[in-house]
Order: sequence, then C-alpha cells, then structure tokens
Amino acid sequence: MMGRFFNWAMHAGPVILFWAAILTFFATMFGQFTVMSSSIQTMAQDHYAGTMPGMDVEQFIFAFGSALSSAAFLFFGALLIDRMDRWIQKKEAAE
Repeated sequence: MMGRFFNWAMHAGPVILFWAAILTFFATMFGQFTVMSSSIQTMAQDHYAGTMPGMDVEQFIFAFGSALSSAAFLFFGALLIDRMDRWIQKKEAAE
C-alpha cells in the first residue's frame, strides 16, 4: 500500500508542486498589490485630497520579485522530483 502511494506521489509530485508554485505566485502578487493599493489609497487620502496616484514600476517589480521568490522553491522541488523520477526510471530500464 505504502509503495503504491510513494510511486504515485513521485509521479504526481512535479505536477502538484508546479501548480502549487503557480498558485503561490499569483496569491503573492495579489497580496502585494492589495497591500500596495491600500497604502497608496491611504497616502492619497492624506496628502492628495482624494486623488489616486498610479502604481510605480518599482512597486510592480517589488511585487513580481516577491512572488517569484515565494514560488522559486516549489518550482525547484518540482524540477528535482521530476529529474529524480526520470533517473530512477532510466536506471530501472537499464537493469
């Protein structure tokens, strides 16, 4: 029973981690934009009497970098498990 689960997990692991990385990336981007837009709105109410300043390129790069760094380990894990699975399959086929 445990052997079948392990084999399934090794074969499905890269796909699961890939989609987890995609979800993590977009969730982090959304979270960063939410935080930045609320802080921009607060600044606009305090300093600009209701006008809403646009989002800077620097803020977008920061949000993108944060999202990319959050998802990087999941992408790396998916790649590593996929490579290990292919290596094991090739080794078993050679025997």
